[in-house]
Amino acid sequence: MMSKNRFILAISGAAILGSIIGGFVASEFWLHFYSRFNASGLLLRTQADIVTRISVLEDLRVRHVEDGAKKLELLLDGDLLTLDALAEKGQPFNASLRDALKREQEARAHSGYQPLIQMRPQVENAFRLLAEPANRPGNQSDQL
Repeated sequence: MMSKNRFILAISGAAILGSIIGGFVASEFWLHFYSRFNASGLLLRTQADIVTRISVLEDLRVRHVEDGAKKLELLLDGDLLTLDALAEKGQPFNASLRDALKREQEARAHSGYQPLIQMRPQVENAFRLLAEPANRPGNQSDQL
């Protein structure tokens, strides 16, 4: 017959072993889920980008330059929404991106282009946040 101490030790050992195995299985599940989630998001974004770029190329090939430019500006607005969210979190951006965005902001001022009303605050905020790297924590880096 098993003594009370051995029984408690066996139960404790089983609980610890179960916790370790359960933690390993849970971490493997979430790592697999996360990688599949990222892969499917990347696939959807890539497919949408390809379809849109082909549409822009078709416009440019038949000399519908204004339509092509509008589509590209809308695509850029979508990217600026992402940059706005990253900049709000203190993500550093390199000088070439900041320079390109400055040129785009000046071009938009001359052309009169305005983002969709639903996107305008975030787009304007992205331009503002990325214009002054010294004002953003972590923007000292230009390695990206």
